[in-house]
Amino acid sequence: VSTQSTGSPIFFLFLWAFFVMASLTETLKQEYIFTIIFVLAGLSLRSALGFIASGIPLALASVCPPLLDKFHKRQVFPYTPLFIAQKTSGKLLSQQVLLTLAVQLAAYLTVAGLIKNLLPTPLKHLLIEAPQTALDPLQGFLVETGLTCGIILVLTFIPPLLVRKKLPPVLLLLGVIPLFVIGKKTTGPSLNPFFALSMFYIQSSATLSTLLQFFASLPAHQLIVYVAGPFAGAFLAGLLIPFVSKNFKLRTD
Repeated sequence: VSTQSTGSPIFFLFLWAFFVMASLTETLKQEYIFTIIFVLAGLSLRSALGFIASGIPLALASVCPPLLDKFHKRQVFPYTPLFIAQKTSGKLLSQQVLLTLAVQLAAYLTVAGLIKNLLPTPLKHLLIEAPQTALDPLQGFLVETGLTCGIILVLTFIPPLLVRKKLPPVLLLLGVIPLFVIGKKTTGPSLNPFFALSMFYIQSSATLSTLLQFFASLPAHQLIVYVAGPFAGAFLAGLLIPFVSKNFKLRTD
């Protein structure tokens, strides 16, 4: 492989990160940095678990329960569907929300660029598994919607319960892993639209300079299942959280 072919992607990757950081407010810079840390920690957690348990789904990396509560206390929501659910009852299409989503996507793609261009192939294969399913688009959409909604409800109501019972936050894994395992066996490692897009990007021949063409070329069924599905699940969870909290006397803080 020539120096030019390996150097160019790295140059674009660092140029991308510099441009993102230079154009953001302090709050959004924090969102960008923390989301990158969150995803890298999640990937490390999943890889570690993979050595002691079979079938650990890659999508678990986009939740990383041990860090989730700490980040939420800083008002940072790097698990995109949970962020959408938190904003469903408010101004979902506000400028700040849309900017935060754009920053989260940029952070996921930055991590994807690091994996795609810097990791050796054996380690890359250990970390990466692109979503795929034998279900038709409607079935896949419904599975992604239902499981994403379920995961958000677990992430919303279980952490406060663990705090009140003085139990370790890592026990949150017991609530989310079964849902992710079901997702792995049906629609693959998704349940997060930006995570899925990043996995597709890593396994493609696209570069950061051709991202728009890459996204425009994605098949419609992938967008329906892996982007629309998790977003729909997030909207549904956002509508259910007040209802569940009120009728089942469950606390969210």
